[in-house]
Amino acid sequence: MRLRYIIILLFVPLNLIAQTPDWYMPISRKAHYPSELWYTGFAEGTQLKGETLENAHSRLTNAARIELASTIRTSVEHNVDNYTQSDLLQSTQDFEEYIRDVNTTITRISSNVKDIPGLKVEWYRNPSDGTLAAFAYVNKNDLIQFYTNQLQVAYTKINASITISDYLISREEFLQAHEELKQAQDVFNISEENYTWLLLFGCDSNIISAYQKQRTEIKRLLGDRMKAVSNTITVCVRCEGNFFETPCSKLTQKVKSEISKKSCSVIDTPENADWIVILTVSAELEAPRLGSDEEFVTVEVSGSAFSVKKKTSHAFFESERDSASKKNGGYTWAVQKILGRSELIDLLVNHIIEIIKSR
Repeated sequence: MRLRYIIILLFVPLNLIAQTPDWYMPISRKAHYPSELWYTGFAEGTQLKGETLENAHSRLTNAARIELASTIRTSVEHNVDNYTQSDLLQSTQDFEEYIRDVNTTITRISSNVKDIPGLKVEWYRNPSDGTLAAFAYVNKNDLIQFYTNQLQVAYTKINASITISDYLISREEFLQAHEELKQAQDVFNISEENYTWLLLFGCDSNIISAYQKQRTEIKRLLGDRMKAVSNTITVCVRCEGNFFETPCSKLTQKVKSEISKKSCSVIDTPENADWIVILTVSAELEAPRLGSDEEFVTVEVSGSAFSVKKKTSHAFFESERDSASKKNGGYTWAVQKILGRSELIDLLVNHIIEIIKSR
């Protein structure tokens, strides 16, 4: 009897005993990947005429991902309704921010499906008829855990930066504290997307509530510390030099504007300033080189930053060179162009800020 069974088995076509993925048939797929626990996408089709197997694989894989994105969007819309009806939104501003973040996130889901953490795609070819299939899936709890971890890491880093800034403020190192807080603010801005993902993926309301309290407190602390370090150092900027209708006042205004972004208060009265910055501008026209009629101009900016409190002065220097030929606008235009370059402004401002920070 055993021999008969073995012989019968040998005559069963191999394609009937080949293992079929548990996601291939609808009933099995629903049983193994219930919608309460998984986001899934399934696509099935045949290899088109003239299409390579690789291209067919890519086409169906993309189709499965698109279907998965559709299931996420449906879930997101459901969670949005639940969340907007809850008491977690404390103000109209909270609601508006939430809807804005939702719209941004839904757009990202549509355009960057393959970037979803933990997303996997499997591929199958039915040996009986050559039908091709792709299955995309990601576990909902794994997604929530991923973004929970991301959020916790971000909040830990932000709180560490706040502690560092408090120490710097106690030492009256306000510019350093401002830089530390700005980095913390950048981390917080990125973490807001992780927070939104948790909301959209239907994270437990108790967890959301706990993170919302942390989020609110972090926003308050960052705001308070930023106010504490803003405009704490006063700087007066003066410029000397005026040539061929190119007053260096234009340079001065740009330098002032950039310095004011560095948590400094720019004032026009040197007697009330903590620092006095003097910029001296000169320009020199170079004679054409042998065999060429091309003229060049070099603009030099010599600067000094004087600490009123410590009675110390520190120098810095930058220069730029450009064509001064008539076809490019001539000498005056070349000087104006150089003094307006953002690269030159950045270099000068960096010198000034570094001097203030180190003294």
